[in-house]
Amino acid sequence: MNNAQQAANYLIERQMARESLNIMLHDFAPNDMADAYAIQEEYLRIRSETKGAMGGYKVGLTNPLMQQRVGVDEPCAGGVFAQDVVKSPATLNSPDYANLAVECEIAFTMGRDLPISEAPFNHENVAPAVESIATSFEVVDLPEGEIREGQSRAHMLVATNVAQAGAVLGVQVSDWRDIDLISARGIARLNGEVVGEGVGSDVMGHPMEPLIWLANLLAQRGDELSKGEVVLTGSLTTPINLAAGDSVSFEIEGVGYVSVNVT
Repeated sequence: MNNAQQAANYLIERQMARESLNIMLHDFAPNDMADAYAIQEEYLRIRSETKGAMGGYKVGLTNPLMQQRVGVDEPCAGGVFAQDVVKSPATLNSPDYANLAVECEIAFTMGRDLPISEAPFNHENVAPAVESIATSFEVVDLPEGEIREGQSRAHMLVATNVAQAGAVLGVQVSDWRDIDLISARGIARLNGEVVGEGVGSDVMGHPMEPLIWLANLLAQRGDELSKGEVVLTGSLTTPINLAAGDSVSFEIEGVGYVSVNVT
């Protein structure tokens, strides 16, 4: 059993037991980003045996402040299982998560494949491949885990699938190309009170930039985006921690509305 397999099995065992993901304290801890993605890939492969097919991707660390906090200068990506993508309004069960939170995002749904042969990717060849967008919550289960001095928290995040735990999508908007996504403002409310605001430019300057970055990352790794896959492109606000009894909503002007109740 190689390091990636050992690490993936460890992560799954700890998740099932709702215990801290202290992957960085073990000999199989990732030493670089390549190691971290290898662990994530093995983790997703094992989980797919029970959770089924993948439904898309999430892009994290899409603003400079978050990148500075974890010591990187680029985003990171994780996988999203199809069964964990649900429509708004949704209900989440707090005991199913160790540290439940949501992030307020724009989700892109692919209308066709983006073959590696079309790389490198940019706005001109990615935008026509997008079928629709939606206001969304990324459901995250924020991992607790210790790291040793000199280790990278970004490596831990990628290895643990960047806290990905699902997605809640609002109404799909197919005529999105005339929407000014750069200046579109989103407002998040927790139990009726405003807890976060942001605009599309807060996400790498344009919400499509994380999608383009992901398409190029996958091409470098010999993979590609496929028709029907959903891509979560990073939060316009800071994460919103949730507990039983909470109700949270997020609205983006010109795009739509999404809501979640927690039991």
